[in-house]
Amino acid sequence: MDDKKMDTDNYYLPPEKKGGFESFAKFLYNAETGQIIGRTPSSWAKILVFYTIFYIVLSIFFGILMFLFYQTLDYKIPKWQLDKSLIGTNPVQSPAIQPPAARPVRNRRPPVRFGDYVLY
Repeated sequence: MDDKKMDTDNYYLPPEKKGGFESFAKFLYNAETGQIIGRTPSSWAKILVFYTIFYIVLSIFFGILMFLFYQTLDYKIPKWQLDKSLIGTNPVQSPAIQPPAARPVRNRRPPVRFGDYVLY
C-alpha cells in the first residue's frame, strides 16, 4: 500500500490513464480502498439505517395525521352542505352547460363568398 501512496513531492502528477470499462469497474468496486460505488460498506450501512428510520418515522407521522383526519369526518352526513360548501346551492353551474343564447358569439360578420373574388 505504501508504494501506491502518492509522494508529497509528486502530488501534481496526473492519475494514471485507464480505459472506460476499467475505470467504471473500479468505480463499482475499488479493491484498494474497499469502496463500493464510491462509499465504504460502513457508510452504506449508515445510510441504510438512517433512511430506514426516516421512512418509518415518516409513515408513523402520516398514519397519525390520517387518523386525526378521519376523526373529524361523520360517515352519515357530509361536513359541508349547501351554502357552507365550496360548490354552493347550484352545483351544475359551469360554462359548458349554459343555454345557447348565453354563450358568447364568436363571429357576427356574414360568411364571405369566395365566388365573387375568384376568376374562372
